[in-house]
Amino acid sequence: WEGRFLEAAAIRLYARSEENVKDALQRICMLTPCIVSTVNRLPRLFAVEVSNPDYPRHFAYGAADLLIMDESGQAVPEAGAACFALTKRALVVGDLKQLEPVATIQPQNEIAILARHNAVGEYTYLVDTFKTPSAGSVIAMAQLASSYHDRFGNGLTLLFHYRCVKPIIGYCNRLAYGGHLKAKTGEGADQWPPPLAWVEISGGDCKRSGSWVNEREAREIAAWLRSAWPRIHAEDGGTSTIDKLVAVSSAFRPQIEALRKAIDEAFRDPPKDLPSGT
Repeated sequence: WEGRFLEAAAIRLYARSEENVKDALQRICMLTPCIVSTVNRLPRLFAVEVSNPDYPRHFAYGAADLLIMDESGQAVPEAGAACFALTKRALVVGDLKQLEPVATIQPQNEIAILARHNAVGEYTYLVDTFKTPSAGSVIAMAQLASSYHDRFGNGLTLLFHYRCVKPIIGYCNRLAYGGHLKAKTGEGADQWPPPLAWVEISGGDCKRSGSWVNEREAREIAAWLRSAWPRIHAEDGGTSTIDKLVAVSSAFRPQIEALRKAIDEAFRDPPKDLPSGT
């Protein structure tokens, strides 16, 4: 295939006609059979120049043999589903139980757009088939249209889990998956801190800049981190800085600011075994 690529490269492709775009993609696949792209970038690879205004084709439709779309539970229909026009077959991988797409349009705007095209009567159908930007996703669309099914419904369900230790995935399994997942990981019994733990801190939350913040929680996290740092540092061998060993996350920007402030204050006088410069 490398030899065929060299032979094909002797013929230069100038215009982005549909034939040339397909030829160029085929040449690339002589070297690598898989092209990796984001949803937003993919159409550019198949874009063509319109040479016949009476028969405009802006993309090389159906040029790909197989489109594999990963994390499709987060893919919005108006971007992800449009990519199906570029392929002969599609394998859609995702999880309806995980993060949903970030909607960029509200239902009232969808209805207004449909009204301009005299298609308001289609709105219920679009919602029921998960094709609306405000409430749909590529994985939901694909599951509904899948030509395969198992005992859980349309599509094929992957039941084996190989990532989180059992206490973590066990919680998710009970919460969202009806106990059907089969964890193939360890128990995590010898880990410290434990694989999954929680601390209840009542009250203290308030709105700030249109978002949420809880400074009491931030101070509690910082205090625990300060007290636990010597052990965390020692178990790692005493060589890494705290930013390499600990991640603190939040869904709200004001809370992130509160956490940074609380942690900075907690480590203002560094512990004796805290590396300099941390």
